[in-house]
Amino acid sequence: MYMGPLEASKPWNTRDIIGVFRFLQRAWRLVVDEKSGEVLFAAATDPKIEKLLHRTIHRVAEDIERLSLNTAIAALIELVNASTRPTGMTDHTAGGMTRDQLERFVTILWPFAPHIADELALRIGVVGGLYGRAWPSHDASLLFESEVEIPVQIQGKIRARLLVPIASDAATIESLALAHADVVAAIAQRPVKKVIVVAGRMVNIVV
Repeated sequence: MYMGPLEASKPWNTRDIIGVFRFLQRAWRLVVDEKSGEVLFAAATDPKIEKLLHRTIHRVAEDIERLSLNTAIAALIELVNASTRPTGMTDHTAGGMTRDQLERFVTILWPFAPHIADELALRIGVVGGLYGRAWPSHDASLLFESEVEIPVQIQGKIRARLLVPIASDAATIESLALAHADVVAAIAQRPVKKVIVVAGRMVNIVV
């Protein structure tokens, strides 16, 4: 399923299976500590992970309807990668997913890896298994970005990055860029000759 569209011919290559195997390993470690067997829950909901989870729930459901199973799996991989705790993190409650998030995650994982998903569901306390379980709902307002990150270049080199509302006009972006502490320091009181703003893409300052 992961190797490409169902209707496309794909040469069999065992090396292509490694990526899926590693994904399932990361999915397992997201829930279970491999050394202690302890179930791992984040203490608080990370808004970025929550937003990505809603998008993944929506995307996987649509991809299953279209039989685009490879892109559905790609969405699950993206979610797991974003949720994976950094190497060396000693406090597992500071990263990963909350119990509620994990319950929704294993539910959408189940169509592709039912045995692992059922085992993970059992570990986190889901009663009765996942077969026949309702698909998690998603919040449509979380499916679209409200902000965009824009690099700010000075003399062609990136000196700062701005996080601005996606609907910001060029004048607003320019004023935010010129007021950014890193930009002020890089300009070093030199007169600004020109500011080029490509809305939603970049800011280029010429001094």
